[in-house]
Amino acid sequence: MKDYSATLPSRFDEEEDEEKTKTQQSIPVDKHLFEARTVLITGQISMELARDVCARLLALAQVSHDPITVIVSSPGGHVESGDMIHETDLFTTFARVAQADQHIPRDRVIDGIDQTPLLFNGEHHGRRDYVYVYQNELLRAIVKQEWKMHLPVPGMPAAAAGVYNVLRDPREEHPLIGHSLWSGASFQDMGKRHGMSIKKYPHNDLGKGKPYEGIENLRPESVETVELFMSWRP
Repeated sequence: MKDYSATLPSRFDEEEDEEKTKTQQSIPVDKHLFEARTVLITGQISMELARDVCARLLALAQVSHDPITVIVSSPGGHVESGDMIHETDLFTTFARVAQADQHIPRDRVIDGIDQTPLLFNGEHHGRRDYVYVYQNELLRAIVKQEWKMHLPVPGMPAAAAGVYNVLRDPREEHPLIGHSLWSGASFQDMGKRHGMSIKKYPHNDLGKGKPYEGIENLRPESVETVELFMSWRP
């Protein structure tokens, strides 16, 4: 059996200099992570990062069909200019890459979009250019390409809603009030279509019970996390 751990790193980010200066002492760590079927993803999502992650997942899937643990600490990002990958897309995309898409639920609407065509088939545009932002059960904002509108509260005219260019102003500190005059109608139409979809496929109730209920093969560290979480509750 080929030793994939010798050629594939277990940690991926866009710090190329760090990868070049990788010491011999880190190689055993990579091998242990590979044997533990664990992938660490850090930094902004880029085309190079996405391809490296997919290559490692494919290698792990080739070795065996045992579960793969993926730990993500990333602010997200753009695969290419104008292409958006949301964190919910990681589930569906990685499931397809790991040949585990049969485990994607079919009894509900899944927010994640399969982005494998963008990563493997050379498509120049991702399958997502929008995101709906919720605060608990309330829709608070809509993102379309580089534009984001904070939805107006009841009684506030749509023209007064703040619109931000999230590429130029990622902290959303400078609302472009004038932009809502020409973009407000489009954002409202998106909100209405989204509302019609929610009416047809209502949201599940927010989870307020014990996490991971119904999972038989829960990892020991997850069991410990659940016990710690439940100890905080009255």
